[in-house]
Amino acid sequence: MTDAEALRDMLKITEEGGAVLVAGKVHADLPTIQEVSNRETARLKTTSEVSHIGFGLFLAKVGDEEISFDGGAAMYRADSFSWCRLVASTEALAAVGYDLDAARAAISSLINAPEGA
Repeated sequence: MTDAEALRDMLKITEEGGAVLVAGKVHADLPTIQEVSNRETARLKTTSEVSHIGFGLFLAKVGDEEISFDGGAAMYRADSFSWCRLVASTEALAAVGYDLDAARAAISSLINAPEGA
């Protein structure tokens, strides 16, 4: 999958109200899988530890709800980055502090960035 294809897929997910995570810094407004944690300083704060269940699946609790994402080899691979869906309800996304508008704008800016920028 090319970066452009990945970004289009990610934009579609966020336009439908879903969330995405990346591995490593792709854009300051795109949260990474490493930033999901129950630590006080976490960007996306869960109420439980993030547990690796197996086969790349990670689960955590946010209040009474579960959120999940695929990490490692289970992630989608673009040319220069990896990404995955963050599976969570609208309420859970708000509770962890996921800024869907900022993520959507970041993806759009990456799509519209000049080649090589």
